[in-house]
Amino acid sequence: MIAFLKLIFISSISVDGTKQSRFELSRLAKKGESASQSILEREVLLRDLLSVQRALVAVLIVIIVASAIAACGWPIGLLLSVVVALEFGAIARLPVIRRNSQRVYEKYEAKLLEFMKRHPRLFSILRSVTHEGPRNFTIGSRDELRHLIDQADGHILTSREKERLLAGLVLESMTVFEYMTKRDQMTTIESSELLGPLVLDDLHKSGQRLFPVTQKSQIVGVLDIGDTTDLSTSKRSLTAEKAMSSTLFYIQQDQSVLSALETFARTGSQLLFVIDTDESIVGMIALETCLPLAIGDLQTDDFTADDDRTAVAARLV
Repeated sequence: MIAFLKLIFISSISVDGTKQSRFELSRLAKKGESASQSILEREVLLRDLLSVQRALVAVLIVIIVASAIAACGWPIGLLLSVVVALEFGAIARLPVIRRNSQRVYEKYEAKLLEFMKRHPRLFSILRSVTHEGPRNFTIGSRDELRHLIDQADGHILTSREKERLLAGLVLESMTVFEYMTKRDQMTTIESSELLGPLVLDDLHKSGQRLFPVTQKSQIVGVLDIGDTTDLSTSKRSLTAEKAMSSTLFYIQQDQSVLSALETFARTGSQLLFVIDTDESIVGMIALETCLPLAIGDLQTDDFTADDDRTAVAARLV
């Protein structure tokens, strides 16, 4: 009976490791966090601790089987032993038993670990060959990495940081064709169009900043209405051809959004014209379209005085 109670007690103890990785514990320990150093030492001893628990369970089962056979004979003793082997785990998992056993174990765990630390050879003899203990793991796929990012606690990664990291993982699989503005949906302006107040007002209302300039249905330049602000109050009007930039940059429709961002960085342009393998322009893609795909949605506030040095300095304070 005493052996059975001991078996229940030892089996009900949960020797759990930390949820932190070995890398994170080592990093914190190097920064001088004593708690992390203690946890790291415990993780190192955890393999032997679990082996001791398994060995004690095995020894107690053998004692119970031998005692049952000696007391009741082979048939009944063997039957009782089978019942014990099948049911002791279920009994050990009862909440009231686990709670009390865990309380006793936690009270003496520090002393037990200290004893194990002083006598490593003694406990290494009992070490289980099937349990490797805590070890560093490698990420096996992008899906696993996405899962880890998504499951990270809020104090480690904010929702915006998660969004940006997850977006970065799929940039190479996102094609320009998927996110471009198609040729028949592009808002263009004729090269001969006078940029008077009414025309500029209409362009501003479109919500677009960069406009392809066409001449006989051919794209010949890019008009940036940010460069034409003074024209809206000027008495003279320039044509789109006079105000446009005639330098055009291209990207192939099957290239990735990441390639588009690299092209933007390389050229300093904010608009790329998308071409197919026949060199025909099939659409366009803007930097402002690609940025949210790379770093998530950009949250903006009501601050608009970015050209005011005093206002910006006060804001940073």
